[in-house]
Amino acid sequence: MREKGMGRTRLRRFAAVTVPATIASAGLGLAIVQGMVSATLSSANGFDLVTDGLTADTLAVAPGTAQVAGSANGAATALARVGGAELERMCVGVNQALPISVLGLNRLGLDVISQDTSVELDNVDLNASDLTAGNSVLNDTTIGVAQSETAFAATAGQPAAYSANGFALQSTNVDMDEVASKAYAVTLSGGLSLSGLSLKPSLPASASTPTCGSF
Repeated sequence: MREKGMGRTRLRRFAAVTVPATIASAGLGLAIVQGMVSATLSSANGFDLVTDGLTADTLAVAPGTAQVAGSANGAATALARVGGAELERMCVGVNQALPISVLGLNRLGLDVISQDTSVELDNVDLNASDLTAGNSVLNDTTIGVAQSETAFAATAGQPAAYSANGFALQSTNVDMDEVASKAYAVTLSGGLSLSGLSLKPSLPASASTPTCGSF
């Protein structure tokens, strides 16, 4: 016979353990919002990165690769290097499997959300399996430029898939809205200060359940 309150007690204990663990799994993301000079958020399982709007001084895109959980050879991705960026609100969403099923729960999610309408960034490197946007304006665009002539050649730390003569797209004065991506890694060079920050744990039904669906 179950004692009165046992279910609630176990659920509280479960939340006390798993919620901090999920937040810790996104700890690099939290380090970023605390204003580190340079930080990287990465996950072999991928995570959602969503913003209402993105403007940037420069944008370079090229083929890339990323290590993906369960795949020995990694996966094909798109590398994007953005300079002088500004975001209108943003959300980083994580959806991960629990090591064991507890109280019938198999997955736990976490959305790191900022309602700041003007998030300023210096330089951003994004490695993503896909990136979509609504209305987009790409000025002074060159398609098929060599990677050695883009921002990919501007730093000593080249991406793993960098090829001097490889394909790239380059553009200036970029303006995109409703930007969403499934990312494997995001690197920020320069500080980041956010306002209206919130953490929202969730219980996704499956690995395909979207995060940051409504922020």
